[in-house]
Amino acid sequence: MVLKMGIIKKLDPVIIDRIAAGEVIERPASVVKELIENSIDANAKKIEIYTLNAGINEIIVKDDGDGILTEDLPLTIEKHATSKIKTLQDVEKILSFGFRGEALSSIASVSLLEIQSKHKSEKKGNQLIIRGGEMISCKPYPCNQGTKIIVKDLFYSTPARKKYLKSDVAENRAILKEIIKLTLSKPEIEFIYFRDQKQIFHLPSIAFEDLPKRIDLLFEKHFSDLLIPLYFKQDDLIIKGWIGKPRIQRTITDRQFIFFNHRPVEIKNLKYIIKNTYGDLLPDNSQPIFILFYELPPDKIDVNVHPQKKEIRILEESQIYQSTIEAIRKTLIPNVPLNIEPYEIKKQYVLNTDKESKKKQNIKTTQKDILYPIEQVLNINAPSYQIKEGGETITIVEKEELIENTNHFIPLKHLGVIFGTYILAIGKDDLYIIDQHTAHERINFEKKRKELEQNLWQKQILLTPITFHLTQEELDLIEEYKDQLNQIGFSYDLFSNNTIVIREIPDYLDIGKEKEIFIKLIQLLEKGYNYIKLYEEYAALKACKASIRKNDIVSPDVISKILVDLSKCEEPSRCPHGRPTMLKISRSKLDYLFYRTGF
Repeated sequence: MVLKMGIIKKLDPVIIDRIAAGEVIERPASVVKELIENSIDANAKKIEIYTLNAGINEIIVKDDGDGILTEDLPLTIEKHATSKIKTLQDVEKILSFGFRGEALSSIASVSLLEIQSKHKSEKKGNQLIIRGGEMISCKPYPCNQGTKIIVKDLFYSTPARKKYLKSDVAENRAILKEIIKLTLSKPEIEFIYFRDQKQIFHLPSIAFEDLPKRIDLLFEKHFSDLLIPLYFKQDDLIIKGWIGKPRIQRTITDRQFIFFNHRPVEIKNLKYIIKNTYGDLLPDNSQPIFILFYELPPDKIDVNVHPQKKEIRILEESQIYQSTIEAIRKTLIPNVPLNIEPYEIKKQYVLNTDKESKKKQNIKTTQKDILYPIEQVLNINAPSYQIKEGGETITIVEKEELIENTNHFIPLKHLGVIFGTYILAIGKDDLYIIDQHTAHERINFEKKRKELEQNLWQKQILLTPITFHLTQEELDLIEEYKDQLNQIGFSYDLFSNNTIVIREIPDYLDIGKEKEIFIKLIQLLEKGYNYIKLYEEYAALKACKASIRKNDIVSPDVISKILVDLSKCEEPSRCPHGRPTMLKISRSKLDYLFYRTGF
């Protein structure tokens, strides 16, 4: 398909030995990805993609690129025949998407493959037909400049491989994901995608700075309103693109894209660093949104490390990480809403003495209210204790709160809170440093989970059905997991204009965030979670939102209750998301640190 760099040639064995082994074609999405990348390398300005029956029956990728020379057409199906690299030095500075010369030969070996192509320098086109890797015919054929590749009966020669394919819906979704990444990487190319004769999208060619317009067409209308443009340059590194605004609540990672020299890649460490850089500007359990493009000299990136070319090796990795942190911070800070004061104390929690409700109250506080002397140490194992509230002494009896399981975390008393976050508590021979948020989150999670266990899969009918628009990705997920969604408690109708109407939801869900929860549950099902995990995830989400936060002022009696409740939890040392709730330092460890060992 590609002749951008000259005549196709078989690679020298020395070069072949230096190239990472390419993948065997495992699913239709692999075929679509390889063919589109070839079209991009051929300088195409327009690429059309057509699939039938999730790509098993037919895949067509058509472009208006440079085309293939007549003499080179038979070489396109030869293994390690390529026009993109010629020397060992070329391997070290690859700019093209493809370079191994394996894609078409691998596809041809497992399908009926037809290539129609006309090179820009020739007057006539040609047609090549291959079945199971063997050439059937190669002859002149009338066609326009560019290349059209038709793949039919995928895996007909290796039927065992079909057993490992997922449902048509899942395979269609995998194809769509690959197409979306490539359409974002090349906004200057026009893309048209048809699935089973239905047009999924038509993306006009646009300038890079107008990429948010394409994002709106791919995802959802006005999605770009959530984005902030980013630009950063340091030495020979450029980072540009868009990141999500502060305080956006999105619990799934489907809007995270990283490109190096416009190549879509997966770099887990980088995604973690981006999320961590947001810090408190990202709501709990939320995921950042980002579409970031890194530009580096090609000799500083090694793309020859992964069979699918999804991962890369970066020469100056630490510089990339540090520059990313700096770029995001400089972009976020001017966009933080002016009314946000990170250190403002907004609420104080006190223990309600009403034994029937025992609900948490929010009470306005002033600076003088937040200072608790260290003498206010409470024995949390006592059946009753006294606190001062508004000048009045209140006796609180908590006989039912006595610790029952002596194998759990057991503090004897607490010493207050430091840094607005950490509770200091003392056990018999241990000092505990407890994160007030994660500890409270663990408590709330276990309580909420027990409630949900009693109500699982009950439905509530919505008096006013909820209607919203979905992307094609989301529709594919819903179609694949419709039976599980019905068992969980969702009843809905789908309409042809990508609209869903939800009529019933599980009775434990809150009204108002149906779409977010709905899509989140589908993604959990996709990851293999069972029904129990689904409501545990929801319990964790509710627990987090209901829990004490950093810099919330907590009265001594509430601290005591938190420690009692935490001591009775099934897993007191971790929050439901896996973060630690406490650190423990033994008396012997302290003695060792202060050189008191042996005294």
